This record gives sequence, C-alpha cells and structure tokens, in this order.
Amino acid sequence: MNPLRMAAKPRRWIATLTVLALTSAGTTGVTLAGSASPSGSPDGDLAGAVRTILEDAGFSGSVLVLREGDLIYRGAMGLADAARGLENTPETLFKIGSIDKQLLAGFVLTLAQDGLIDLQGSLCQGIDGCPESLEDVTYHQVLTHTSGIPDMTDEELASIRSNEDALRVIGDAERLFAPGEGWAYSTTAYSLLTATPEMLLERGLIESRSERVFVPADMPSTGLAGFEGPVPGAATGYDQPGGMALDQPIGNWSNVDDLWAWHRALLAAAPISEPMVELMETRHAEVEPGLWYGYGVELRDTDGHREVSHRGGTAGFVSQLVRFPDEDTLIVILSNVESTDVDALKAALVAAVLPSS
Repeated sequence: MNPLRMAAKPRRWIATLTVLALTSAGTTGVTLAGSASPSGSPDGDLAGAVRTILEDAGFSGSVLVLREGDLIYRGAMGLADAARGLENTPETLFKIGSIDKQLLAGFVLTLAQDGLIDLQGSLCQGIDGCPESLEDVTYHQVLTHTSGIPDMTDEELASIRSNEDALRVIGDAERLFAPGEGWAYSTTAYSLLTATPEMLLERGLIESRSERVFVPADMPSTGLAGFEGPVPGAATGYDQPGGMALDQPIGNWSNVDDLWAWHRALLAAAPISEPMVELMETRHAEVEPGLWYGYGVELRDTDGHREVSHRGGTAGFVSQLVRFPDEDTLIVILSNVESTDVDALKAALVAAVLPSS
C-alpha cells in the first residue's frame, strides 16, 4: 500500500487531518538514556536485549516495552534537537502519523456508543446540506478503508477552506470502487472523520477529542498541536541521520507514556466501551492473506498471538505501535529520523518479547 504524503496546513478543515507518510531504512547515532528492569533478572536480561537491538540499529527516539503487564524498558536515544544538543527522553513528544488513526477511530466510537451516530449509517447523519455524493458512504467504510475514496494530492485539495468544502471536494472525487466493494488505504477518507464530527457536534474536534478520549484515558501529551509555533517538549524531525531538519510543527503529537495509557484504556474498556473496543479490533476487511484491517488498526496473528498494530509516519518522524492485548504486551517505537527502519526494529523487538511458541 502506497498512500500519498499529505502535509498538514494551518487551514480550518485540515487542522485535524491525520498526516501520513510511510518510510523506512536507515540508522543514526546513539545517546542512551532510560530505565528498565534490574539487570540479573529475566526481565533485566530482556531489557538488555532491547537496549542492544536499539543501539545496534543506531536508533534515535523513544521506546517503551511492556510484557505481560510488566514494564521491561522505557528509554530514549539520540538527539531531539541536534542544533541545540538536546537529547531525546521518554517524555519527548513525537509526531505519530497514522497511529493517530486508531485514536481518531476511538473518538468516533465514543460518538457511536453515545447514540450520536450509527457506524453502519451514512457520514451525512445529522449534517444539514451534506452532499449527495457522500450519502452512500458509511462511517464503517471510512474506518476500514472500504469507502472507495482515493487519496488526493495537495493540488487537488487546494480549493478546500472549510469542512463543507472538504465534504464536497472529497465526496465528488472519482471512486476507486463502489463503497464496500474493495479495500484501499485512504488518509483522505479518514480526514472526513475530522470534518463530520465537528459539523455534527458544532464544536472543535481538538477540544472534543480531548474531552472524550485523551483526558479520561490520561493522555495529557497527545493531540494536534503546533499552530502557534514549536511545541514545547517536542523533538525536531530529520530526514535521515545527521540530515536536514524538517521542523514543520503542526502535527499529531504523543509520547510513549501516553500510548501506554492508550493501551491500558483499551484493556480497561474506558472511556471506550468493551463492545466498541471489540469492534475496533474486529477483522472487518482483508488487506492481503494474513492481514486484516479493523478500525484504525491492522490485525494479524504473530506466532500464535493476536497482534493489533499500526505504523505511522510523516515528514521527519516514523513510528510503530504494537499491541498483543490478550497478553497485556506492548511495544511503542517513536523515532524522529524519517529513514529509520521501524519495521525491522518492530520485528526484532517482537521476536525478543514474545515467548517462543
């Protein structure tokens, strides 16, 4: 799957657009800081293995590893700001790219559990003047990338200045297939999930998501920010090790602690109810043999374990959020070097953390 890169812009409609760019490969230098289980214990041995994997990869960023509910590793390496010599820490904020899709899906699920929308119903529910071109597209289809709405280029989206414009322009785009008749990853379609809730609730999405998801889930450092300039505590993104700084501040930000809190919230089914969490983690659409898509998450079996995960990326940043909810096991990888091979890091950490089958 090759979604188009979409850069965030300070326009109202695009203010809450998930920024996605999938990239891989590369390493960078290391400065180590972090905490882990005491050495000499089995968990300490695993913590050392995690640290070695990251050091060998020349990782720059922050990582958290939880196995069966026990914190194994929480640490950071590399520079958050090379120009100022500031090191990454576990508290450093990183852009999370399409990891935000599951956070956005979670917000939409709170609307469904409160009876404000029907997931199997049209995106136009409760929206006056919604274009006919979106009447046949459901929330479920957008959440599962089965809407047929294509990813659009910045040039194609240049005329959009409001939520109403977004619904009209995106709704009028030629479909890749009839809604529900195929699968195609679409960040453009997901951007509609930022517009329709604002129009339905008549309230800004940033505030609504905070109130409905981030505050009750204890995620104080997560959300869209950067419209007023650099975000305090945030890393600068780089294209490659020792390379060019990509310092566009607008984006969806989080850190390893908040994403650990998200994992705990899903396990506790609060603020998103258990039936809605089950819907999020249901195999709704087959992407390819052995890989399915739920609501904002990829689903697969890994060595007999149920994996719920997603890759994220945007200019200067790349990430992985990997959950094995049945075992209360979690891997969070947040890097501020776009060329970092987070797929290889994910594979190595999963192999180290999961028990041998």
